[in-house]
Amino acid sequence: MLSAGPHGIPSGSSPPVGLLPKPFPPFQHPGHHLLEENGFKQQKLGTNHLVFISLALYLLLYKREIVHLSRLECFIR
Repeated sequence: MLSAGPHGIPSGSSPPVGLLPKPFPPFQHPGHHLLEENGFKQQKLGTNHLVFISLALYLLLYKREIVHLSRLECFIR
């Protein structure tokens, strides 16, 4: 026999349609308030910034891979 959970729903099964669990409340790290008190503000990055950061990261990883492969090539020859 299945045991009932805290809301009368059998444990191990999905809730009935229309009865969804409550979402978690928004969380903010306690240090966030201290940063705001000292004048720091979070900046939202635009699409162009995100594309630039992605490209820079890709190139950095690509360069790292090339260096790694060139080092391996010394051992193969």
